[in-house]
Amino acid sequence: MNGERRHWWHFRIEDLLALGKTRAPLYIYNEETLNEIYFDLSALDVVAELFYPFHANSHPKVLRKAFEQNTSFRCNSLLEIDRLREILPALDPGRILFLADRAPMKDCEQALKQGVHVATRPRKDTTQNSLNAIEGKGVSIYMEKGGTIVPTASSNRAARGIYICPDARFSSLCSQAEKISLFRELSRNFPNVSILTLGNDVSGKSDFYGDKWNISEIGHDLEAIQDACPRFELRLELPIHLVSYSGALVVKALESGTAEGGHYVRIHLPLNHSLIAEIHESTHHLVNLSRPGFQNDIMIQKVQPQDHSGSATMYLKHPCPVSKGDILLITQLGAYSSQTRSTEITRNRLPELYLKARSLCPVKL
Repeated sequence: MNGERRHWWHFRIEDLLALGKTRAPLYIYNEETLNEIYFDLSALDVVAELFYPFHANSHPKVLRKAFEQNTSFRCNSLLEIDRLREILPALDPGRILFLADRAPMKDCEQALKQGVHVATRPRKDTTQNSLNAIEGKGVSIYMEKGGTIVPTASSNRAARGIYICPDARFSSLCSQAEKISLFRELSRNFPNVSILTLGNDVSGKSDFYGDKWNISEIGHDLEAIQDACPRFELRLELPIHLVSYSGALVVKALESGTAEGGHYVRIHLPLNHSLIAEIHESTHHLVNLSRPGFQNDIMIQKVQPQDHSGSATMYLKHPCPVSKGDILLITQLGAYSSQTRSTEITRNRLPELYLKARSLCPVKL
């Protein structure tokens, strides 16, 4: 690897090659990576509670892993809540946050009756009777970065906390000073609120790829927020880019070459609209698992179907040495996108596999 940082797929290469030869194409989620992510986030002393966003990846084993790590959950609908509790019957409903952005008040009331916490926007059409019905029952105010909410006496009394989406990655998309200014304003406007939950961009996009997920950067941001607003108890939703890093799509190569000055690889992959949209929605790289000595992962520019042959063509930013039969991996696909079509047994009509850890995550002292 010539000194290049080794990602999780380099450590599981034998497993991935064996699966690729017999079962590709398929999605794979690596439990070892999830273990490490949960360990690193849980080690942040400033984080009082972690939340897993149900829509990020609702594969039952991924959800069970979050449950085993004592993580809470964020759901976007009553249907998601029902599905989550079906998969995890032992889950305390108090560990669920219902992000009821545009849900009718009756859905909020139904969730509250189940013991679920609710985050909703204060709305002009909210009647006083509705506010009285939800007051003091675990309601948080939902807002996005840049949004302005002027609290009313009723919303301030009813609010248990604030759920906010500072940005998709909670890192470099806005400066630390901007975040601090925003949270100080919230602290002044809502003096009765003691809980601040930092969430993800609602779109669920995951445009990230680097040498290491930068959990230390998240920790530094959170510590700065707590120093500026010590009254807030900070809760963190698992960043989408970390969920995405834990999974990949394994495919088999059919041929490679150049056309019109560009580089391409044809793969066995029956494309559909949702799968095309999923790959195009964020940044992915191509890794040739059959050539582990090759030092660079290649950025994918676009993917398009090859007639009705059950194959697809990937156009690459740089050439990638590929031979027919090579097993390839498309990175950063552990999280669903807004276009993903999922059933209980497939994702975008392709199978999913949860790759069990070979050992527990090592303790770091």
